[in-house]
Amino acid sequence: MGAAWRVLQLKQPHFSASLNAHAPPGTSAYDAVIRVLGQLQNDQDLPGPADRVDRIPPNRPCFVRPIPREGLLVCYALRGQFIYALAVKRMGWDLLL
Repeated sequence: MGAAWRVLQLKQPHFSASLNAHAPPGTSAYDAVIRVLGQLQNDQDLPGPADRVDRIPPNRPCFVRPIPREGLLVCYALRGQFIYALAVKRMGWDLLL
């Protein structure tokens, strides 16, 4: 049987804005977000054990994955083989975009 594949979709409303606000390109936070996005795409079992359920406006359910040592979370949704990166937010803060 062939390996499972996933498509990581980054062109969601608010993702780019929240990425630039919390982890601008050229920072260690940006590099950490990119690593976590790669992990999401390669993980066979999602949500992962460290992921939790959250909500983002307008009351959309999503999963969040912590970004080690950065105090950030990546919010994502699953639809079949697609992973939608929805936003980057700070741990412990409500997501107000």
